[in-house]
Amino acid sequence: MALGYEFAPRTTPVAGGETDLDIVGGATIFVHGIWFSSSSGASTLTLEQADGTHIHTFQLGAPGSEEFSIKFLADKGLQVTTSANGTAVIFHSQPGA
Repeated sequence: MALGYEFAPRTTPVAGGETDLDIVGGATIFVHGIWFSSSSGASTLTLEQADGTHIHTFQLGAPGSEEFSIKFLADKGLQVTTSANGTAVIFHSQPGA
């Protein structure tokens, strides 16, 4: 895959309308990239650490999809929130796994 996802041994799909979905149960996680899609209108995807600390919010203004090559370590776990019309796939691994 173009954005280095071949290095991410795990993927987690995130359905539309999810609120604070825990990725790997709140453990430390290394994010390699994100694929985000909107089925209609504007959509948002919000990433937070498990303690509620805001990491980043992505926005799509129209139907379509986009890949984000964003690499970071969420040492307090990762929670994902999507708008009702937005879905995502998180490409990730865990240190030491």
